Amino acid sequence: MRKQWLPGKRQIVPLLAVLLILLALTQLRITFYSADKEGTAAGSPAGAVSGGTAQTKEAVLPQDEAFEQVSETGALRLKLDPASGHFIVENKRNGQVWRSYPNPDQWQEESVGGMWRSHLAAPLMLQFKDFTRFSSQPKETNFIDAKGSVEQITPIPGGVRFVLSMPSLGMDIPIQIRLEQDFVETKIIDSGLKERLETKLMWLRLYPFFGAEHSAGQEGYLFIPDGSGALIDFNQNGQHSNRIYQESIYGPDSSYEQGPNTRERIVMPVFGLRSENRAFLAVAEEGEAHAQITASPAGVFSDYNWVTAQQLYRAPFYQVVSKSKDKGYMAYSRDDRFEGDRTLRYYLLDESSANYVGMASRYRQYLMEDRGIARLDGNGGKLPLYVTLLGGDTEQGLVKDRYLQATTTSEAKEIVQQLHESGIGNLSITYKGWQAGGYGKFGGYRAVAAKLGGNEGMKSFIDYAHTLEVPVFLGINYSANTGVQGFKARYHAIQNKAGTIMDRYFGDYKAPLASVKYSSRILSEDIPHYQSLGADGLVLIGSAQALTSDYNNDYHSSRAEGQQTEDGMFASVKSKLGALGLENANFYALPAIEHIRHLADDYSYDLFSTQAVPFAQIALHGLVEYTSEDENEQEQTVRGFLKDIEYGAIPSYTFTYSDTRTLQYAQSLKVGSSSFKDWKERAIQDYRRYEEALGPVQHEFIVGHRQLSEGVMETEYASGRRIVVNYNSKPYRSGNLVIPGQDYRIVGEEVSHGQ
Repeated sequence: MRKQWLPGKRQIVPLLAVLLILLALTQLRITFYSADKEGTAAGSPAGAVSGGTAQTKEAVLPQDEAFEQVSETGALRLKLDPASGHFIVENKRNGQVWRSYPNPDQWQEESVGGMWRSHLAAPLMLQFKDFTRFSSQPKETNFIDAKGSVEQITPIPGGVRFVLSMPSLGMDIPIQIRLEQDFVETKIIDSGLKERLETKLMWLRLYPFFGAEHSAGQEGYLFIPDGSGALIDFNQNGQHSNRIYQESIYGPDSSYEQGPNTRERIVMPVFGLRSENRAFLAVAEEGEAHAQITASPAGVFSDYNWVTAQQLYRAPFYQVVSKSKDKGYMAYSRDDRFEGDRTLRYYLLDESSANYVGMASRYRQYLMEDRGIARLDGNGGKLPLYVTLLGGDTEQGLVKDRYLQATTTSEAKEIVQQLHESGIGNLSITYKGWQAGGYGKFGGYRAVAAKLGGNEGMKSFIDYAHTLEVPVFLGINYSANTGVQGFKARYHAIQNKAGTIMDRYFGDYKAPLASVKYSSRILSEDIPHYQSLGADGLVLIGSAQALTSDYNNDYHSSRAEGQQTEDGMFASVKSKLGALGLENANFYALPAIEHIRHLADDYSYDLFSTQAVPFAQIALHGLVEYTSEDENEQEQTVRGFLKDIEYGAIPSYTFTYSDTRTLQYAQSLKVGSSSFKDWKERAIQDYRRYEEALGPVQHEFIVGHRQLSEGVMETEYASGRRIVVNYNSKPYRSGNLVIPGQDYRIVGEEVSHGQ
């Protein structure tokens, strides 16, 4: 009989160490988590402790008579309580009062006690770490339990400035509040922020319960920027009482937040709340690259629904302890802090705009007035059709890779010619995979693949397209580099705090992520080549999709600095080539771009989220052209078509001249059905339907969006055109309006479509 093996003392210690490391790895990323784990920021290890300071007597909310007026505009009046640091804003237009703390009328019914009751009443929540103890976990507290005081109250134009001082922690947090037009703005002033040598700030939430409300007896929701936008309904009866939403603005920082993330990325620095006939939209103005959106339905930590921005100042990183990088622990940096002012604007909406459409409309106004986004030219013209052509890629071989030719430059001419002759007069082409070595060669682009026609073939194709007034964009990827133009990962790639080179999968293989400052230099060197080809612009694949803290010694940059570098890249492309396109881009790129491809039109389907809403599309329509997923890449083409009609998206396709099977084993290009000959007639037919519905309103603002019935949605444009989409298999009937199953109707006009 074989003897059963049992671990001895010499084996138990390393086994326990491995188990502890695996346990830590499972806590690297927490997007929505249980109530008993609050006290842990997303990305922080589990076990962070609530209650870092002794609790005081039961927390109370400030009384109205304690507030003193500090500022006034034509529409708003700002008052401050000098004892608590809280403020209220009175809307003189409608008499509504907004408070930086939860609704006091519901305070007596609030069931939560202990530290969370103090959290609710405090102007500030924070997490800190004691660096005198190596093994100490971050702890949570708040301004009340830390026995803080409001100091140095100073009037400023439009508002007031003061310091939230917490001597027990050795921290001073300078705050500024001011009014302007229809918003109140809060700012954490970074230059005056003070910390004790051994006690360091991890994150803080300033006025996290602004406008917070109970659910009972009212209609309302939290708006979160999940994908295109999503709502968390107030009235869920505690059915998801252990889940909250928490995500980083502009996506996770892979230098800190490791592990897979399949969630929709936050591309807009916004959030909001609606309660009956009142609503606000919050816009993160400064420091948003180091912030997370946190939203909690009632029943999780309290009976209040609340949403806020969590400002990050430090984050844990994975410190490897072996050459194979498979062993390590979570570490913190005491001296490095994410710097910069943190500014939030709360736009207080009129009663008629107290919904997600009103929020999106106010954000559109912000984009125009504060970000300089101009309206699209509305001088008629046909609806565009965006077409991506795939040149080639490689298939992995035993000895060397084999080149896969999908669309030559002469074949690209044929596709453009056939589409133009079919009556599609407004066509935009993006050519991907044109570079030597195929689509999977990232980071530097000096030559067109010879098998596609070389540089001369590309020039000839672009010249031909220009005779038909068809612009040609070149698709390129500078976010990663596969060794092109002297790139060496050791010197030119992004590194995390531990010195680990950051990489990601592109199809079947990994490629190192290039330092954005390095990529900016290479792009500048490549632009003359694109000019020589006659390109109308570039589509920068992977750009404005991820901000990663880079600790490369030669190209060091924070997330905020990376954002600034990308802004410079975008401005350079626009000024030197004329136009720039991006794919599902973060909205900081909007001032420079011509169009957004593959803009998210859905959400992450959290259990607590009620529905997706086209917040992003409402904000952009009439300012920036956008497409959703390409029509021939969608799993449900009919539903995808109807979603585009509802969301006002421009049609788009990805084509190859060759059979789709040509790219079946491509290393980086993963396409479904792309053969032009298979899709030509369907694409032409669908384009005509898009043009019928959206052509006349392609440059108009969306002013209304609502659900008429289960599976029936209505979108309204500024001119009065309303488009009703029926997703159901059965007809929808309302009065004289009849819409067949899985179809749409244009309401109030003679034009009407049936399949």
